[in-house]
Amino acid sequence: MKGQKKPPKQPSEKGQLLNNNDIIAPKHTSDRVTGEEIKYIVIDQFSNENTMPLSTHIAPQPMVTFLDRSNIPYTTQRYRKRKLEMEKEGITKRKYDRKKVHVCKQCGQDRIPPDHVQYFMNWFCRSTATQSFEDWKTEIMKKGYGKKTRK
Repeated sequence: MKGQKKPPKQPSEKGQLLNNNDIIAPKHTSDRVTGEEIKYIVIDQFSNENTMPLSTHIAPQPMVTFLDRSNIPYTTQRYRKRKLEMEKEGITKRKYDRKKVHVCKQCGQDRIPPDHVQYFMNWFCRSTATQSFEDWKTEIMKKGYGKKTRK
């Protein structure tokens, strides 16, 4: 009969009959199978006479203990530890000092008005410009920069 599951075979006195797809399982899900309980496996499917002893030694399961039960990630703990060690040694990181004023790429001076004007991410520099601001602005608008009209 195809598609129907066969009932599991009952264990014999010496062991449990095994096919290629059979699984040895304890009688109840709460039971634990130890090496002392498993002595023999029936090798021959047709005879209970051919049995082979199993090794009764099973290594004990390692105990897992957690030293720190906090929910702080490992990388955060390592960063904090490394930071404390660096502070004890006197090593400090230099803090990032942001420049207050940006420098113009065209003239090398500080980009502050009225000599420098920005129009839609384009900078106009009066000291290096060959044309007036209004002419420069109309050229930029012809290139497609400027306020977009809504449709």
